[in-house]
Amino acid sequence: MKRLFTVLFISAIFSLSAFAEERFFNERYFDVTIDLPVNFSNNLIGTKDVLQEKVLIDFTQIADNMGEDGFKMILDAKPKVSFGLDIPNGLVLKLNIGVDVYSTIGIGKALFDFIGYGNTINEDINIDVNGYADAFGYVGLDVGWNTKKFSLTVSPNIYYALFHLSADESKVVISNSESGEFGYDLVGNLAIHSDYQFFNAEGKFDPEFIFQNDYIHVLKNCGFDLTVAASYDLYRYLTLYGSARIPIYPCKINKVSDYKVTSSMHTTIMDIGNPQFNYEMTKSEVRDETITLNRPMKFNINGKFHPFNGVMDYYAGLGLGIEHPFASEGVKTDFYFDYFLGMRLGFWNVLNFYVSTERTDKIYSHKFKVDINLRIFELMVGVAAESSSFTGSFRGAGVGAFAQVSVGM
Repeated sequence: MKRLFTVLFISAIFSLSAFAEERFFNERYFDVTIDLPVNFSNNLIGTKDVLQEKVLIDFTQIADNMGEDGFKMILDAKPKVSFGLDIPNGLVLKLNIGVDVYSTIGIGKALFDFIGYGNTINEDINIDVNGYADAFGYVGLDVGWNTKKFSLTVSPNIYYALFHLSADESKVVISNSESGEFGYDLVGNLAIHSDYQFFNAEGKFDPEFIFQNDYIHVLKNCGFDLTVAASYDLYRYLTLYGSARIPIYPCKINKVSDYKVTSSMHTTIMDIGNPQFNYEMTKSEVRDETITLNRPMKFNINGKFHPFNGVMDYYAGLGLGIEHPFASEGVKTDFYFDYFLGMRLGFWNVLNFYVSTERTDKIYSHKFKVDINLRIFELMVGVAAESSSFTGSFRGAGVGAFAQVSVGM
């Protein structure tokens, strides 16, 4: 029975591959595409941990499994609209408009050691808190040429930093004295670099207040980077791809506001019902301070192995990313590696299924996507189990959602 199934499956693949060269559904000469990817992940709690009949949280195990970097949460979103020409054996000319958002929050391992094992009398527990967030708006133009075996696209991009948030030098100190007094002291520092003011004079978020800003300065403070992408058919069943995004000129932010939060609570066992609690938030005046930022620098190389004439493809690739390259002093630069392994099963390119495991922008993810392609209309949707740690990605310590809609001819 197994042999029969194997023979039928192989026969079906080869039968489909006989028709897969039909390129009607593979190529649109002009299209408009809306791309909406969102990723949210952490390295602590996965969906498998909470989707149970009885949820049991083992704080000791969490402390043992927590890495030295502590808790990390990442949120990325990259919505984009593109439209233009992509002619087979001809011109590539597309306009891209989008927003890139990158953010990370980190909490020191000391917190989870305290939750799991408690603390020692007269020894303070120092918990570091850090994080950052970037938001860039951009406009780019893809210009290139396709041939039967080779393609080359050059993409100049103008971008602007909507904001850069940093929360370094923030700390919580938990104390437990011999006299029976215990409590915490928190100092949080948040710097918001932005030429737009997201908060009114009372420190409250005000959407209408944002649009009262002067936008004339945007053009002179824009940055510029260049993306180069190429592909080459090494032989009939193997195609190689490579791309690089290179910063040319950084964007500038000229204004900064500082927020400082202080909070404390101290009490004793005898007076636990009446703790001494304090909280205060102060905001500095908006002041002039210029920082320079680039979008992440990226290098990627990957290959597609397609022995079944486009019915079943296999992908593999490696990448290098550099966060905040050539940035101002005080803005952290970070290096990271990406990888990609995936497979596509397609039926005349009308119905396609993609599965992959990858690391992109510091997020490990396992993705499943479905693509319905009717040439004049194409819809791709997908989900992913994700995490900022490799082991956490198998527990689904985060989710990703993807939607892409294309209309064209």
